Amino acid sequence: QMAESQASAEVPEFNLSEFLGLTSEMRITTIASPEMILTKLIRVFGDDQRFTLSIAEDMKNEMLSNMGAGRKEEYNSPSGLAMLFDQSGGKITPAMAETIISAKKNSPYIDVLIE
Repeated sequence: QMAESQASAEVPEFNLSEFLGLTSEMRITTIASPEMILTKLIRVFGDDQRFTLSIAEDMKNEMLSNMGAGRKEEYNSPSGLAMLFDQSGGKITPAMAETIISAKKNSPYIDVLIE
């Protein structure tokens, strides 16, 4: 009976990020749910009335469409997320516009590093 009571005891879930004092990264890929996409939008760019579950669903559909067309896109960085938002019919926020401009300024340097 002792083994039964020990087996039924709840084991607390261990979270390495919390243990190390870090925030866990939410990665946006084609398997991310619209709820995850919405959460990432809010985490990265702050709360905005333009960030809705409906636009997150459109963003998910845009990712799947890009994948089906053979387009390899990156959605996890702030600039990639902002561009996906724009491509999905969202009206970009000032913070998103700054992120996209900054990414384009750094693009030549990144391209050199990649080559």
